Amino acid sequence: MTDWKAKWQDTLKDLEQKRDELRVQAHLAKAEAKEELARLETRVDELKARAEKAGDEAQDVMEELAKKANIIKSEVKDSIARIKERMKTEGPK
Repeated sequence: MTDWKAKWQDTLKDLEQKRDELRVQAHLAKAEAKEELARLETRVDELKARAEKAGDEAQDVMEELAKKANIIKSEVKDSIARIKERMKTEGPK
């Protein structure tokens, strides 16, 4: 075999080996990327669930606050009415 032909075959063999190694690395990287994506999707789903729960809890808190605010509003309204009534009956001092 001629010298250039042997060098060519060695080079070709080396390139094929590198290509095969790259295929394995790509396959491993693909598997790793899938695992990473699965972890990320889980984290995003957890975050969405927590945000939804927090939103529901916040809604419950806001509804409770609104009820309490209406009670206080009614009490203030009644107090104002009593004060006005006293002022009418007792007159200014």
